[in-house]
Amino acid sequence: MRNEVIVVAVLAAGGASAVAVSACGSSDSKDKSAKSTAATTATTAPARPLPPATLAVRIAGRTRMLKVADISLSYCRGHARTCAAIKSSQQAQLTPSQRKAIKAAVLQVRAQEEAAQRPVPPQAPTPEPAPEPQPQSGGETTTG
Repeated sequence: MRNEVIVVAVLAAGGASAVAVSACGSSDSKDKSAKSTAATTATTAPARPLPPATLAVRIAGRTRMLKVADISLSYCRGHARTCAAIKSSQQAQLTPSQRKAIKAAVLQVRAQEEAAQRPVPPQAPTPEPAPEPQPQSGGETTTG
């Protein structure tokens, strides 16, 4: 009994949708083609979603909101750790110049970290200058 009710409901829904589709069309072939092209262009409007206005970047355990419009080469030079913390999945939505700025920031942070890990060679102590010889003052004057 239950299966019969489900089959009847499916058939009724299919019949109702078929009637609705046939009611939309008209007998004039010119109007029909114009309506179909208008319907297809309206459904394919946005090709790419808009990029987010901000990115959440985690630096030293704290989350910082960064405006996408602020990311540039000059910003990443001054805030290298912030730009280097941007994930690669977030970079997919950025422009090529912004990606280059982030890549330069990553290289800058790596160089800073490597320089911090390198041992600093001990500086040789500078020798004290030799004392200047003092002029001898014997009280004698030589006249000639």
